[in-house]
Amino acid sequence: MTKLDAVDLDLLRALSHDPRATVVALAEKLGLSRNTVQARMSRLEKGGVFLSYERTLSAEALGFPIEAFLHGTVRQAELPAIREALARCPRSCRRTG
Repeated sequence: MTKLDAVDLDLLRALSHDPRATVVALAEKLGLSRNTVQARMSRLEKGGVFLSYERTLSAEALGFPIEAFLHGTVRQAELPAIREALARCPRSCRRTG
C-alpha cells in the first residue's frame, strides 16, 4: 500500500468533496502545480488507493423505478427451461453471472 503524506491526504480530501474535479481544478484548490497533482494521482492509482473510476447510474433516471438483484440456486437439469424463461424477459430484465 502507498504511504500517504499530508499532500496526499489533502488531495484525497479534495477528491472526496468533488470526485469529478479535474487535475487543474485540484491543483488550483491545493496550490500545487498540475504536474504535481497528476504525478501524485498516478502514484496513488498505482498504489491501489483508488478502487474505481466508474460512474453509477440511477435506475430511476433511466425509467426503472425499482431495481432488484436476485440470486438463486437451480438444479442443472432445469437450466434449459430457465434460460428460455430469461430470454422471454423484457429488455429491462438483465441477466448477470
